[in-house]
Amino acid sequence: MKRWIKAMQCGIIAVAVLWSVGTAQAALSVYTMYIDGNDLNQGYGFGLSSDFTLMKFLGLDLRAGYVEFDIDNTTMIPLEAALTVKLPFILGTHVYGGLGAGYYMFPSGVDLKDNFGYFPLAGVGFSLGPVGVFAEARWLVLQADLNSASDALPNTTTADIDSVGINLGVSLKF
Repeated sequence: MKRWIKAMQCGIIAVAVLWSVGTAQAALSVYTMYIDGNDLNQGYGFGLSSDFTLMKFLGLDLRAGYVEFDIDNTTMIPLEAALTVKLPFILGTHVYGGLGAGYYMFPSGVDLKDNFGYFPLAGVGFSLGPVGVFAEARWLVLQADLNSASDALPNTTTADIDSVGINLGVSLKF
């Protein structure tokens, strides 16, 4: 729990610092997540993100979330950052893609060590004024070592969490 609180504090500070730089456009989003967690089976959760426009087509996306997997109620708290390229399409629609990295904490369930991972992502968004919706797919590349033996993951010392994920969300631009 202490790690989660420290991580959230760091995330809030990072968002505040970037916000104070005065970006051209910013958005706050809330989204639902699905992750096919490989060794951890399926995971469902939610997340919050702040998206900052750095240049006309380049953005920085900061994210924090919560995911619960099917295996022993294992939870994961992802803290992520991604650089994205956004291309306008038609009638308020845009497509985007990018690369991101994150720190992934496992506070409960299977006793896993926290670790770093990375992901490519691609998505589509639609905006009508300041409100938008988006859908994205990503491939999470993540391995986590076991701190202790687990009945849920027998005969292994590392959990393979490499998997596809889907996020659906709503954003508010300002």
